[in-house]
Amino acid sequence: MSHTPGPWWYDDKTSTIRGSLPAYWEDPDNKDADNAPVFNLTGACSGEDIPANVRLACAAPDLLEALQGLLNVVQRTPAAQDGFNLISISRARDAIRTALGDDKAA
Repeated sequence: MSHTPGPWWYDDKTSTIRGSLPAYWEDPDNKDADNAPVFNLTGACSGEDIPANVRLACAAPDLLEALQGLLNVVQRTPAAQDGFNLISISRARDAIRTALGDDKAA
């Protein structure tokens, strides 16, 4: 995994999405390991878009994990060969590749 694992949450005081650092990054003396910045939204969006963008960004790790799990199950079913399902499976693989930045991810 090359991203900060979920869950992520929004710190509205700093306009920052935060998460917990993986154990191998943690410094035992770092009191902020469970409140690490993932990315800052300052200037990235404004007004009515902020709540929706925050919800989507905070859900990203869970959505990726869920999509990977579903893809793993669906690919093993006979229905996976159906034309519509092949398109959906392809789109799921593409989304996972985009999320992981890896052409061999799915």
